Amino acid sequence: MKTVRADEFTSRHSEDSIRSMAARSDKHMSFLLSTIDQIDELEHRTNCHVKRSIFADCLLM
Repeated sequence: MKTVRADEFTSRHSEDSIRSMAARSDKHMSFLLSTIDQIDELEHRTNCHVKRSIFADCLLM
């Protein structure tokens, strides 16, 4: 990805265009953060399930 100076960027894009890009970025970031949260929750549930399984196996020994 090429880095562009702020003054070059603003000379090429209108204020509305920049606002639209920022809004899309916010939506993408929200989606990514939500996905990361879901992955974290799934990992937590999986870890808890594994720990319960190990504990149950130990009780059966």
